[in-house]
Amino acid sequence: MFDFNVPYFIRNLKALPLINQRQAPPPNAQAADEPITRNRVTRLDPARIGSSLAITRDAYDQIKDTIGQRPAETGAMLGGSRRYGVITRVHLDHSATVSRATYSPDISVANKVIRQWEDEGIDFMGFAHSHPGGYGRPSMGDKVYAERILRALPKLDRMAMPIVQTLPDTGAFALNGFVAVRKSDAGIGGRDGFRNDGHTVGVIAAPATVIDYGSWHQTPNPSPFLERVADAYDPAVMASSRVVAVGTGGSVGFLETMARCGVDQFILIDPDIIEPKNVGTQAVDPIDIGRPKVEALADKLVRLNPNCRVWTIQAKDSDIDDAGFHRLLREPLPGGPAVIPAVTLLCAFTDNFPAQDRVQRLGLHFGVPVLAASVYQGGRGIEIGFAAPGVSQACLRCAQSSRYRSYVKDGYVNNVTSDGAPFLATDRLNALKQIVTLSMLHALNPTADADHPATKRWRRTMEALTNRNLALTRLDPDNPLPSFAPLAQVADGRCVIDETVWTMPTPDGADTPDGPCPDCGGTGDLADAMGTFTDTRILPKVYGENRRNSLAVTLAA
Repeated sequence: MFDFNVPYFIRNLKALPLINQRQAPPPNAQAADEPITRNRVTRLDPARIGSSLAITRDAYDQIKDTIGQRPAETGAMLGGSRRYGVITRVHLDHSATVSRATYSPDISVANKVIRQWEDEGIDFMGFAHSHPGGYGRPSMGDKVYAERILRALPKLDRMAMPIVQTLPDTGAFALNGFVAVRKSDAGIGGRDGFRNDGHTVGVIAAPATVIDYGSWHQTPNPSPFLERVADAYDPAVMASSRVVAVGTGGSVGFLETMARCGVDQFILIDPDIIEPKNVGTQAVDPIDIGRPKVEALADKLVRLNPNCRVWTIQAKDSDIDDAGFHRLLREPLPGGPAVIPAVTLLCAFTDNFPAQDRVQRLGLHFGVPVLAASVYQGGRGIEIGFAAPGVSQACLRCAQSSRYRSYVKDGYVNNVTSDGAPFLATDRLNALKQIVTLSMLHALNPTADADHPATKRWRRTMEALTNRNLALTRLDPDNPLPSFAPLAQVADGRCVIDETVWTMPTPDGADTPDGPCPDCGGTGDLADAMGTFTDTRILPKVYGENRRNSLAVTLAA
């Protein structure tokens, strides 16, 4: 849910027409060319991921049967779920001020509807309105209007603004999808329509994807591979989950296992190719030497799970802007069915600190669970961290605050590689990831069957792990790292190796020496950080940097 100041909203919007057709419409980004899909594997260009406008069949038909049947200008307010990025509600604006050239919403009515929707758990998503024939995209006036709304509602990360072509004006109905996003969210200069034109908002083409009620999420198909594990995983949970992996080196074994478990959607992000040295440290096949890591792994995943689809991006995470990650984490993807994930797990499986740092901030910004993993020097220990609203009070930056101090304050540069690390360290780390992954997927997925034995098992595990979101495993009894020193002493002549301790980090609040956590704010509720970053690629050093200002809740009576 987002907070906004209704009087401010009214003051800034009531006098501005939503569209002025006398102004020449600005050029906008065209929809990205549909990528080619082969054997359920789709290769995505990081610069052309694009966006989509997910809308339920009922909402689409309501727009078609009302706005689509009347001459321009006619409009409606759109509501839905920000968590899933789906438009589910349409409120036709009967009292709007309209002419043949302009449409201005009735803001007093709009605010009443927004308050009513809030009580029902419905989020404001944007406005739809019609243009005369030949004007199938937002005008400059629309862009200015969207800019003011996004300024008034800082936690709204994007605003839907589809343009309708009507039967009376054009002889056919069409819903042309567009979304307005802040330029800092999407990267200035990276897209058409994001020119340095003095505006802080750009418009992205987002073709409408119609989703039928009852089939938002992928449903499980029978698989003979899962016959003996029917009680180990809830099939609906696994089929409707999406795993996004940033880094596909040491994580190959884990991702293969998730495919065997029935996960149906994978997004693989990694710029590297397979080298001979990787065979000794990663579960790669020598036959794939010279191939992109993401492509070689994708081929394995579709063999292991005949129902899954894989999207590959041979690039760094920094090559993908926040608007691109919005689609990867929340939206339907090309080359697959028109479904959205019931839960997305975002994984930082790279030893690159900026990438791990950015991934945990993406999780906060979009409110998705995050899993990060590391192997210590020489494979003498392993570490995993995880965070999600409702699962942990501390974000990963809070949990790893000493590491952040080393990088941010002391200028530490990590030169540790996988040299000297036995393969068992990678295998052990991948096994530990599975405990957290299965627990979070079953705990956070709304499609989970509460009576399924797997759901009961993994939710119980999640209860035990809640707030214990940093796990350390010592693989060497002589491990010199300070973190493992308290674990080395065992009485009665016993020796413990391969023990795992699940620690309970506390949020870095305002009373900590360095002040509140620059990423989550240290409030103890990670949902407070949703939608607050201007660009997740920027590492904030103090609280308030790279954050949008939040407005106090001041709703009209």
